[in-house]
Amino acid sequence: MGLGFSSVAIACGSSDADEPTDGVTSFSGTYGWTCASSTDCQDVFDLSIEAGSVITIRVNNVSSGSASQLAFYAPGVALGGVNLLTGNTRELRCTSASACEGFTVGEQVNSYAVAVGGNYRIAVTREWDSSCGGTGTYRLAVTSTKAFQHFGQTKEDTPSAATGFECHQ
Repeated sequence: MGLGFSSVAIACGSSDADEPTDGVTSFSGTYGWTCASSTDCQDVFDLSIEAGSVITIRVNNVSSGSASQLAFYAPGVALGGVNLLTGNTRELRCTSASACEGFTVGEQVNSYAVAVGGNYRIAVTREWDSSCGGTGTYRLAVTSTKAFQHFGQTKEDTPSAATGFECHQ
């Protein structure tokens, strides 16, 4: 008899209380940033993903006044290293707005094929220059075609080491 996995949604809070979760095909939660003055700060989430998985990463419901950016780091790549979503050390941001209140749609990456299994990191950054003030909230949702392990939020409000942002599709 084979084991099957069904889609499970895990609601995660905005604290270090996220518990490691095995065998899920999705998780989501509402999180927040409190950034130091003039600092792009990020929250980091660690996942163990199997080769051949196809994942979707969505950051939405961004609070008014926050410009979000997204990075996806391969196993062994330091934060601020090569972002798999852009192919360089910049974070992904394709949402544009004429004022800081216009970034609420967030960022989304659909159907990213994971070639090598291992521990990956997702960084959700609040860019200081395009945002208003130093705080904000967002919703993160990750889905996969194969079960993965979710280690929760492993860093909160850490300064980003990325070299800026770009839209790369």
